[in-house]
Amino acid sequence: MKLGEKIKAERKRLGLTQNAIAGDHITRNMLSAIESGKVHPSLETLRYLSSTLGLPIGYLLDDEADLFFYKKEKSITAIRKAFADKKYKICLSMIEALGDTDDEICYIKVCASFFLGKQMTIAGDLSRAAHCFETCLSCMDACIYPTEEFRTLIPLYSAIIRNVQSPLLELDAEAFENAFFSSYDYEFYHYLNLDFDYKYTNRVFKLHMQAKALMRSRKYTEAISILEQLEDMKGPDEYNSCVILGVYTDLENSYKEMINFEKAYRYATKRISLLEGFRT
Repeated sequence: MKLGEKIKAERKRLGLTQNAIAGDHITRNMLSAIESGKVHPSLETLRYLSSTLGLPIGYLLDDEADLFFYKKEKSITAIRKAFADKKYKICLSMIEALGDTDDEICYIKVCASFFLGKQMTIAGDLSRAAHCFETCLSCMDACIYPTEEFRTLIPLYSAIIRNVQSPLLELDAEAFENAFFSSYDYEFYHYLNLDFDYKYTNRVFKLHMQAKALMRSRKYTEAISILEQLEDMKGPDEYNSCVILGVYTDLENSYKEMINFEKAYRYATKRISLLEGFRT
């Protein structure tokens, strides 16, 4: 887009006439000539138009420049600070002023919309909260970053918005619990607490709990069979350094109990090597 086209496009976006932009600095005819590309503005006029329209001079002079890039570069520090300070309304206002999004801005918008909606729900501003959650949901499909947690929790707050006196009447409790309690993090929490009674859906956690139960019953041969199977499951989907550390520790202890010190030493070495990797 050429300089004149950029000026005209921004003027129209702002809903301003040529007379309003020209003011006392230049004539309307001069502005018309600049917008049509017949005249190139002087540096002084360019500075005036840049200031009046809020467009960076660099953007105006570069035919290949993306206005969003310039706006983001100018605003991103303030946007990040507003988000970090939990000033979500201000954060979202600055994002809207950008007029477009990229992956980072899209994710910040999803997060800020959710947290502002949560704040407003708690404060009792339910209509605005509903708008925030609608914004959050509309942005999720375009977001490349994980948003499952927000998608899981929005139904809870939406139920409050629809029926603040009896929100559970509006909530599909079974679907909500299935989505929330089957999450990896929730299962990992139970795994870390050595909850043998929890019904794990994650096969790694489930098998390790089975192995630990066998160890408690002193069935070390059967436990080792499962633990070595777990060791071979260190693929990209199953790998968890905390789990592998536990597997190495349990293999070391199981082989010690079976008086097989050679293999116990092998897994002790693997365990120590993994711990040293954590430190780095």
